[in-house]
Amino acid sequence: MKRGPTNRFTYGLGRVEDLAGVALVLVILLSAIAAAYEAVCRLFHPYPVGAPSVLAVAALIGFLANELAVLIRMRAGKEIHSAARVADGPHARVDGLFAASAGAIKFGYPMADPVIGLRSRP
Repeated sequence: MKRGPTNRFTYGLGRVEDLAGVALVLVILLSAIAAAYEAVCRLFHPYPVGAPSVLAVAALIGFLANELAVLIRMRAGKEIHSAARVADGPHARVDGLFAASAGAIKFGYPMADPVIGLRSRP
């Protein structure tokens, strides 16, 4: 919902959110590039992951907390009519795939981590 400029809001309402959305997309892009680079490096130069049980427990806790954050973000985004907030929900949900990679490492599939890392980038 956008409104025109007023004396108090000289750029109108809703436009800062558009700029924040662009900034968010750029940060996500940089994050995706860094994660993809790291995943490709691990495909060609794998190394063992220390304490896979601890990693799996941390990943499960992170997955559950992330799912809660997704629900909160999407609900809040719908309430305030924020397309950026609603779009951020499914992006955050993809991060839950890393719990699968931690479980795969625990069960003896160390290459699952870089493969899932490449697959889960937007």
